Order: sequence, then structure tokens, then C-alpha cells
Amino acid sequence: MAEAALVLYVVYMALAFGLRSYLMWRATGSTGFKGISGSLGSPEWLAGVLFVVALVVGVAAPVLALTGTAEPIEALDAAALNWIGVALAVGGIALTLYAQLAMGESWRIGVDPSERTELVTSGPFAWVRNPIFSAMIPDGARPRAHGPQPPGDRGLRRARARTGAAGPSRRGALLARPARRDLPRVRAAHRPVRARCRQVAEPLGPRRQAARDAARA
Repeated sequence: MAEAALVLYVVYMALAFGLRSYLMWRATGSTGFKGISGSLGSPEWLAGVLFVVALVVGVAAPVLALTGTAEPIEALDAAALNWIGVALAVGGIALTLYAQLAMGESWRIGVDPSERTELVTSGPFAWVRNPIFSAMIPDGARPRAHGPQPPGDRGLRRARARTGAAGPSRRGALLARPARRDLPRVRAAHRPVRARCRQVAEPLGPRRQAARDAARA
């Protein structure tokens, strides 16, 4: 479901930021973007920075899953949970756009201390003081079980399936990037290989020394 999570995120960004900014620009001549406000280190500045970080993290999880860098959290990677996440995300996107449109010309991203806008008290704002952020909560339930979790056992099995190996293989282990808890098992699987390499390499030492002595002579 990483593809669905990425598609939903792109749709969310296109509607909540792209479409809303365009409509705002058509109505007022301004996109409504005020940027990160406040002085460096202030609560306002920190809130703006964390909001940007959240947007980056939101797209990072499905991208990491699609590139094979991470895999879904197994306990959450169930079809029913993923489809529930899709439904919540679609509802969250619709509610976010509805709340943004309800703000009318008072909608802004960021705060300009010198600007005063009309206080909106109708529509969803009659029930919730900030319905936009409230609607973003279910949107965050996109199929985001694709967390930054190393492939681990499942990655090893997938790598073996790709390479056709029946048991632990060096190529499969390298492709899988095993989690820290899997390292002892991977090292144990590699011990016979290392031992064989030492057996082959040991006789080469005297031969190389003899070749050096012959060259100096």
C-alpha cells in the first residue's frame, strides 16, 4: 500500500496547498502564504519548522518503502487496516479542504503580526477552533505502516526469493540490510564462507614471501 499512501499524499498536497492557494490568489491577489513567522527559536518559529518537518516525514515513509529501504511494520501491514487508513485519509482530505474554504479570505499559512483578518465563527469553526488541523489527524492515518523499519527477516526472505537461494546467502544478506537483531544469525551463516577463504588464503602467504625474496635476489 505504499503506492496508495504516496498517491494520497500527493492529492492532499495538491488540494490543501495548491488548489487552496490558487483559489485564494484568484479572490484576493495573494496566495495566503506568510512563511515561518517569529524570531529564531521562538515558539512560533519552532511550530513552523516542525510543520515543515512533518510534511517531509509524511512523504518519506512511502518513498522509503517503494525504494526497498524500509518495509511495512508487520503488525500493521494488514489489508483491513490499510483500507481503513485509506478511508480515513480520504475523509481527512475532504474535511481539510472544507475547513479551508470555510475560512474564506481569512485563510493563511503562517502569521503576519501586522495583519488583521476577520474572525471566522461559522461552519466548522462554530464547533472546533481549528478544524483544519483537526481534519489533518485522520488524514495522517494514510496507509503509513510503511515506517522506517529495516527489512529484517522479511527482507531476507524477499532477497532469497529474488536470487533463488534456498538458505542464507551473502547476496541476499547484502540486499536485505538486516536489522541489528539479525546480525548474529547472518554472521553465523557467513562463518563457513570466511573459514574457507582463510583456508585458500593461508598458503598464499609463504608463496608471496618466496616471490619477494626471489625478486630481491
